Amino acid sequence: MERKHKMTSFTILWHEGTGQYDGQTFTLWSTVQFAFNQIFKHHMKDGGEGYTKVKVNVKWEDGSEITDRLDVSEKDYNPQLETVGEYLSKAVNFYTVMYSSNVKSRHDLSFRDLPATPTPKNSPKTTVKASKIARKQPELIQPTEHPENSPKTAQNSPKTAYITRTFAEIIEMQAQTYLLN
Repeated sequence: MERKHKMTSFTILWHEGTGQYDGQTFTLWSTVQFAFNQIFKHHMKDGGEGYTKVKVNVKWEDGSEITDRLDVSEKDYNPQLETVGEYLSKAVNFYTVMYSSNVKSRHDLSFRDLPATPTPKNSPKTTVKASKIARKQPELIQPTEHPENSPKTAQNSPKTAYITRTFAEIIEMQAQTYLLN
């Protein structure tokens, strides 16, 4: 299976409502999804009538680009039922977008966050092991202690070890994402 082209930027050019995300550019589908959830929540808070127009520009690493408008509502694009990537990949006809498109085929484009590309052996290493992050940033991965547990018991419990490992993995993913962007 061939690797799909990664989205390089997703800009919310403008949106009705709060305008909180006007002009903001995102590089991960997950952060775009968060913004659309916030726009939807505001739309519903205002009564949920009609729809909230959102003009977007999406670019992929192969040079493909679309500028279109998404109508956020319970009946059109509802970010609580599907991701913005899922919606765009199936609901938008790239040949009839409202503004512009140079997309020839959506099948080569990724509409979700892709895992990091493995680093070849001969290139500089850009990842950091979770254990190194844990040693350098112990305050970020310490679990919350419960009053009924002594510090010694909380530190040595299997649940604490799992939480510590999970936090270290999250920090490692954040560090890799930062290094790749």
